[in-house]
Formats: sequence, structure tokens, C-alpha cells
Amino acid sequence: MGVEPQEWAKFLDRCLLARVEGPKFSAFAKTLYNKFPIASFKLANIFLKPRSKSVLTADPLIPSYVECLLALEQISIPDALRTLLGKSRLYHSDEAADSAGHQSQGTDECYNGPELEEILLYRFAKCFTTGSKPKSAHEACSTLKAVASWMSAIVTASTKDEMMQDLAGVGNSTQPEATAVREAVGMLVVALAENERITRFLDGQCPKGTATSYLVCWSLVSSDSVIFSLSSDDSSLLIGYNLCSYTNEIYVRQTFAHSLSLFIPFLSQTSLHIANRLATFQKQYNIYENDASKALGDSMMGGIDVNGLSQLQGIDGVLDGQHLNSRAGLYIYFSAVLVGRPIIDDSMVLNYLSRRYKGDISTLTIDLITISFDLLSNAMYRKEPNQTMFLLRSFLVNKIPAMLTTISNSMFPPLTPEYCITAALNHVDPNIFPSSVLGSGGALSDVRPEFVLACSLHQLIPQESIMTLLDGNDPMGGSQERYVKEELVHQCTMDHERLEVLLGELEKMDGNAGAIVGALTQIIRNLCNTKETLLLKAMCSSLSRRPLSLDVMLLFTSSSELLLPICQVLNNWKFEEDQGEYQPVYEDFGGILLLVLAFVHRFELNITDLGLSNDGSFIARLLAKGSVSQRIDDLSEEQNAHLGGWIRGLFEAEGISDELMSSCPPQDFYLLVPMLFSQSVAACDASVLDLDTLKGGLEFFFETFLLPSLVSAISWLTVQIWESSSSIPILLQTLQSLLKPTSISGDAQSMHQTILSLIANPLEESLLSLRRRDPARFDTQPLFQTLQPYQTFKRTTASTHAELESWTVTHGGGLLASIRNTFQSMVLWSAAPEINLTPPSYTHRQLLVAVKLLGAQRVLGAIIDEVVLQTENGTADLALDIGASLISAPTTIAVGDGRLSLRKVLTLEVEVLRKQGMGVGSEHERAETVVRLSRRVEEALADTPGQQQQVVDELMGDLDAAAVAAAADHDAAAMGLEGAGHLDLGDGAPQGEAEDFDTMLGIGNGSEGLGIFDLGGADGALFDE
Repeated sequence: MGVEPQEWAKFLDRCLLARVEGPKFSAFAKTLYNKFPIASFKLANIFLKPRSKSVLTADPLIPSYVECLLALEQISIPDALRTLLGKSRLYHSDEAADSAGHQSQGTDECYNGPELEEILLYRFAKCFTTGSKPKSAHEACSTLKAVASWMSAIVTASTKDEMMQDLAGVGNSTQPEATAVREAVGMLVVALAENERITRFLDGQCPKGTATSYLVCWSLVSSDSVIFSLSSDDSSLLIGYNLCSYTNEIYVRQTFAHSLSLFIPFLSQTSLHIANRLATFQKQYNIYENDASKALGDSMMGGIDVNGLSQLQGIDGVLDGQHLNSRAGLYIYFSAVLVGRPIIDDSMVLNYLSRRYKGDISTLTIDLITISFDLLSNAMYRKEPNQTMFLLRSFLVNKIPAMLTTISNSMFPPLTPEYCITAALNHVDPNIFPSSVLGSGGALSDVRPEFVLACSLHQLIPQESIMTLLDGNDPMGGSQERYVKEELVHQCTMDHERLEVLLGELEKMDGNAGAIVGALTQIIRNLCNTKETLLLKAMCSSLSRRPLSLDVMLLFTSSSELLLPICQVLNNWKFEEDQGEYQPVYEDFGGILLLVLAFVHRFELNITDLGLSNDGSFIARLLAKGSVSQRIDDLSEEQNAHLGGWIRGLFEAEGISDELMSSCPPQDFYLLVPMLFSQSVAACDASVLDLDTLKGGLEFFFETFLLPSLVSAISWLTVQIWESSSSIPILLQTLQSLLKPTSISGDAQSMHQTILSLIANPLEESLLSLRRRDPARFDTQPLFQTLQPYQTFKRTTASTHAELESWTVTHGGGLLASIRNTFQSMVLWSAAPEINLTPPSYTHRQLLVAVKLLGAQRVLGAIIDEVVLQTENGTADLALDIGASLISAPTTIAVGDGRLSLRKVLTLEVEVLRKQGMGVGSEHERAETVVRLSRRVEEALADTPGQQQQVVDELMGDLDAAAVAAAADHDAAAMGLEGAGHLDLGDGAPQGEAEDFDTMLGIGNGSEGLGIFDLGGADGALFDE
């Protein structure tokens, strides 16, 4: 809190303590305002903030003080209305109910009582009845907006009360205090209806014959430049509008009309006479929701070309349409999240959902479940690989129930998770996801039972509801055991064999995967901290053999959270002083490193994804240069010694000794592997080393303590096949011996298969390049056959050749035409998803490959053109949501090499429009689409759910920014009144008034001061902007 709010809060405390009456308060407030100017909404927050939980009745001086501040124009009525509503007990029914249900926990939430609200509402109404307000069109606009919020709040609260009473089986009744506040709001609206300036604002009347001058005015004045003459003569009413004001006024009138239409029926239940007056007012000025914008536009513009004015108005004048959450929008988002490496960060996803649904927990939950089934059925129709089907299935069965558990904390009766789950399953295609018993047949026939059982496991639905949701089937016939992370960690600490069991259960579809991943992540972190490398190697080796388990791990944790502790162990690895044997050390190091390499190669991770910086550490150097051979001249003396030792150990009779390994840490060995192979192949090519000797020496690499280094070795060979021409025969024979060893142990064989999975894709591309260069070569065929079973290891965002070909041959424009066709299918599906349960065929790879091949600008142009087309067809709101979802979808692809993302290109287009104007005709329509798309994307990419409400929060006066003031008994000790101070009112304060102020506060004349002000050191004007 700044110095001004602090001083005003202290001032209020002392005035209440001294029981200062209105006239004297006004004099003091005027003096203090000269010294400490403060924004209206902040001052409203100070004076209207509840002062105590224990006292329901507000201090009777508060309404008097507020009225004085209104007269001094230090507080505006719109700010007072907004602040008063922000802390109303009646109209924060959810929070109030929650507070009542948790009183034992000591909640700090406070609300104003209805008595204060009623008094102030009537006093505000008096200001409009007497004609003293409003004094500007801006104030009129803000007042209507605030009053609309009050009417909407009353309707919402009344609806909730009626629902709760119906559920409780009691008759509908309205509490007297609620009725009193409702009538007070009604009388405030009546006062507005009888205020000439308000009605002129609503009617949009302008002085005749001045349309041309207004156009000039619009182009010159600022958006807040609106002047009302205080004369009662109609002809002296001077108005200067900016076009931004004009569009805002249309929106305010629409909002006011909507709220009034809902409010009148509720008011008629208790105050028929007031409701009748409002109905007459509504009819007289045609304040109906459907005609709001047209009526205001027609009456205000008087035949002026609105499109022409919109062009003058620029970007800020573009009106947003209705915000619709299309089914396709969420479908696109989660398709992008799961297309390659899973990027399911819980806070990111939940923040996105919160921003998108704006508190509509019921729709959020239903859509989240439904879309998860849609993703799985789409993958089935597209014949996606089995590993993709597994990931989407685990996401639905294991991840979604865990997310629903978090979301359910925001649910309040009558809304329950069971209701949302039941409603969502009613939208799922029963032909693909039948309500059958597990194992009854069909590719996805088990998914619905698995999901229901997982929801039951997480206590989202009661056990007895399982049979209802599965049409009388109970697949398990009893309850399952729900794992808890902490218990699993304890079990594995006491019994290491339990670890292998958990690793085997990681791929099960039972809802327990989240707890298992959490436990394994914690165990890995613990083992890294204690440096128990033997057990850590066993865990890492087991995980690296389970590629599907790696996918499940990333559904519940990030790559950096899991792998950073492991990387730090590898970077800092040192031999023990009393190290006996060194081969086990190399074996432990290689087994742990292999898990890091498995993640890196499967998901194309970089050092940032691992949580590392490019600081020259072992892992950073290995990922950057693990397939690069250094020049001999660049090696240090120590590296030369290591290289010579390993060559002698591999190809001479002495073999790999403990002495060699003890002199060369494993980090140095892995960085030397490309150099070691480079020298060996060069020696063979120069006939210094024969081929059989080369193959014999390389057999050492099939031992488990050296086997993981084959990743770097084969990566180097892959690069050489791309670049070399003279050594190809030796390279291919070396590869053949490494890919298909003549003999290998059982443990080494499983590790070798993991290594082949890591290097299969880039090696195959290199061999294909060789075949294209030399079609006559047939010695590559055995290598292709060896690599064939390992081609599906990688999970990347790259498209297959078949996909790319199908998109590029699309009639009417190739790849861009295919994107527009996909866009159209999304719109059709979202318009009536209950009719067509089958989602449109979609993979986010289509958009990513289009951006990569064609550039973001061309792809964005296609999206914008399609939104414009759909706008002409009457589906603008759906198209905007789908377009914004495509542009803002998350991705793991880093933009670089001069390439721009869709988001960046859209931002640049908006900046161009801001500088060069909106154009005319079709150009103007396209420009408006660009602006609307940009706003939707900005909203989707906001950092936190509250960011979009920042302006509203400020207008509401930061109601929750400070603790509630001292209790109503005005305990001086509790209010911190000790200490001395001096009040400097400045040269502008009348001497008598200053002395009176000092006397009231107990300051001056030698008495002990209260220490609440020290204004003497203030420099310059301190304004709250």
C-alpha cells in the first residue's frame, strides 16, 4: 500500500475514534486531500472496506463520511458502487457459504452488512434525483455499468438461493434484508430513469446539425474528453465523443439492457410497484437486449456512416463479439499438448482452463472429460501408432481423474464430480466406448470401464455409482487400493524389491500412475542426494528399457524435475579414495547415463529441458559434441594419454585394465568415444589396422560397463555416412558389427536393444541418404532390416511421409488448403457436437509442419482468411475461438534461425494496423478479424487467471490487499497509537483549521501526539494514477 492510502486509512481510524461529525470531517478531508491526493477507487476501498468480522452493523458515521466525500468529488458514485458490491455478503454467496462452513479454520473474509448497502444505495439515488449527478458522460457510462453489475449480482444470488431451497425441500422465500437491498437497487435505477442526463445518454441524443463537427471532435479529443454543461438548458448540453467512447457506450447499453431485463422479473416478486416503473422506463426508451446496440447506434449517428467512423477509430474501436468456448478449441489445445513430448504441467493446464471457462467449473469439467475421449477416438480413426494410443489412454485414465480431484475442490453443492462425469459420458460415442465389462473385445472397449474405475479410486464417484455408469456392470466387483506417494516411498525404502514391482505397474490403466510417478521421482532424488549409485543404476536401467513408462512419467512430472538430479550426479561423479574395482563404477555410470540419453533421444530434449545451463558440464558437452570427433592437435596432453591407453586396451593383448579406467574418469571416456572410433576407422582405412582386428577390439563395447557409449559411437558413424565417401565400406562393416553382434550376454542384450532404439531414426535417414547418392549399393539392406523393429521409439512433432504427402496433394492449394479444410471441419463439429459424436480428423503435426515448410506468415494468412469466411457465414464466434486456439497452442519447438511463430507474426500484424490504419472495405473486415484474433490469443496466453481482471481489480479498489482494520470498539492500543508525531498541513491550510485538526488528533500544544501523520517530509505532489 502506498503512502497516500496509509495516511487516509489512519485518518479514518482517528475520525471514527474521535466521533468527528460530517461538517468538520469535510474540512479535514479537504485539507488532507490537498496534501495527499488519492484516486477515487482507492479512497472508496478505504472507507467501504469492512472493519470487523464480529460486528455486522457498520458504523453510522461511514455513510455520512461517504456522502461528504461525494460532495467534495473525492469519491465517485461508480467507484463507490463497485467497491460496495465487491464486499457484499449477499452477493458473494459462494464465498460466504464457504466461510460459514470453515469458521473453525479462522477465515479472514469479511463482508459489509445489508444495512450499509441499503443506506448508501438510497443516498446515491438521491444524487441522481436532485440532478447533481452525473457531471460527465464518462460518469454516466460508469454508473450504468456499475448498476448493471448490481442488478446481475442480485439475479445471480436470488437464483442460487432458490436452487438451494429447492434442494432442501423448503418453500422459496426471500430474506427481509435481501428484499430491502433489492428495493434500494430498484429505486436507484428509478432515479437513473428520471435523470435527464442519464436518459439522454441511453437515448443517444445529440444536438441537431452537429454531426460534422462531432466527426472532427472524435478525431481530435481523447477517449475521456466528454463534457456536459451544468446548465439545465438543453441547447447548452455540449458533448465531445471519441469513437472509443462511442463503442464503449454501445457495450454499456447492451450490458445495462441485459441486466435490467433479468432484474425486473425478480424485483416484481417483492416490489411490484417499483418493477412496474422500471418496465415503463424500459419500454419508453426501448432498452431491450436485442436492440441495444442498434438503437444507440442509429439514434446517436443520425445517418452517419458507422463503418467510416470505425475506420477513424482504429484498433481500439473494434468490438469483440460473444466469447464462445468451442469444443474444437479444447480439442486443439490438448492435441498440441500431447502431440510429441507430453507437456502436461498442471499449473499451466489448470490456469489455461480457468482463463477459458472463467469460473464455469461444470462446463470445464464436462468438456475436459469429453475431449479426452475425443482425442482417443481420433487417434483410433487415424490409425496412430500403438505408443500414441497408449499415451492418450493413460492420459484419460490416469491423468484426468487426478486433475478432476484438483478441480473438484472448487465445486460447491449442488455441483458434484459425479454429476459432471455422468454428463460427460453421455456425450461419448457408445459405439467406440461401450459400457461393457473389461476385456469384452474391441480396440477401445475397456476404456470407459477403466476411466470409471479410476474415478471411483480417486473418490470422485461413490462405489455404488459404478454399476449405474456402466449399465449394470461392475468390472472389479469390489474396491481397488489407492496408492499414496508417501506410503510408496516408505515401502520402497524398506524393501528395494518393491521398486521393480512399481516400475512394472507404471503402465497399468488403473488411476494409480500419478502416485507411482511421484514416488519414483522422489526416490530418484533421494538416491541422488545419498549417492546410492547401485540402486539408482538399477532403477535407471529398468526405466530406460520401458519407453512407454517414460511417456507416463512426463504426464505427471517435468523432464527437468526428474532428470536434473541425475545429471548433477553424472556431472560431479568422482572415484572414491578407497575404490577397489573400477569396472563396476563404469557400469553404474553408464546405466544411469543411459536413462538420460533415452529421454533425450525419445523426446528431443536439450540442456534447457534438463534444467541445465550451457556451463561446460559433462552432460552439456556430451549433448553438444557427443557425436563430434576432435582434431588430434586440439587434445590436451592428458586426453592424448587417455586416447592412447584406450586404443592399446582395445586392440592390444593387455585389454581393458583397472589401471586404465582408474586413470580416466567415465566422463572423459564418453567424450573421447567419437575420437576413439575416428582413429580406429582411419587406421583401418590406412591399412594400419586390419578389419578383423577392428571388429575384435570393438567387441569390448558389448560389455555392460562400456555398452552405453555405443550411443556416441554410432552417432559419430551416422554423421560420417552423411559426409564421407572414401571410407563407406569400412563404416558400413563397422556398423554391421555394432548393430548385430555375434555374441552378447542377456543383460547386455536388453541394453543393446535400448541403444538401437535411440539411434535407429537418425541412422536410417543417413543410410537412406547414402542409397540416394549410390542406388547401386545393396550392402545397406541388412542394416535396414536390423533397424526396422526400432523405428517407433521417438516421440516427436515430425510428420510422417504419408501424412505430408496426403496434405500437400489437397485440391485447391496443397498444405494451406488442407489446413483450411481442417478448420472448416472443426467449425462444423463445434456447431453441433451432440449430433456428430465423432471428432474431425486432426493432428497438430499438420500445423507444425506447415509453419516449418511455408512460414508462419502464410499459415497465419490462411487462418485469418478462414475466420473472415466463417464470419460471413455467421459462425464468427466459433471461428475466432478455433483460430485463436491454433495460434496459441503450446509447443515444445523453439523458434530460431530467423523463423517466427504464429503468435509473433500476429503481433506484428496488429502493430502494422496500429500504425497504418484499418483500411476500407474488405481490408477493414480482415483488419478487424486480426485485432479480434490477437485479443483472444493474448487472453489465452495470459500468465495467470487473474491477469485479465487486473483493471477490474484496480477499479474495485484492491479489496483484499490489506487486512481488515481495527474492531468496532476502537481499541486504541490495537490500532497502534503509540509514538509522537507532527502534522504539517502545508501553507495552503487555514491556520484555525490546522490547529483544530491538531487538537482533534491530540497533536501540538505540548500534548503527546498519536503519531499518525508525518507530512512534513513529503516532497512534491504524490498522485495515485
